[in-house]
Amino acid sequence: MLKHQDLIASLKQGKILPTYLLFGDEEFLLQEVVDLLTAKVVDPAARDFNYNVVYCRDTPVAEIVNFAQTLPFMSAK
Repeated sequence: MLKHQDLIASLKQGKILPTYLLFGDEEFLLQEVVDLLTAKVVDPAARDFNYNVVYCRDTPVAEIVNFAQTLPFMSAK
């Protein structure tokens, strides 16, 4: 488990893992990570095909697993 500041530093260095599970009480800090990840890995032209945000409280586990196993469309990641 990475702390917020370590994760931000890693992302800024371009060290991107295949999957992230973000959790915590500080919505501002969570959104900061999501925004940075989005800027680093999501091609704006393919956003509609390759970008999903889900909230664990509202999303069945099977749907989250399905998203994680779905191959990218017109994108390397």
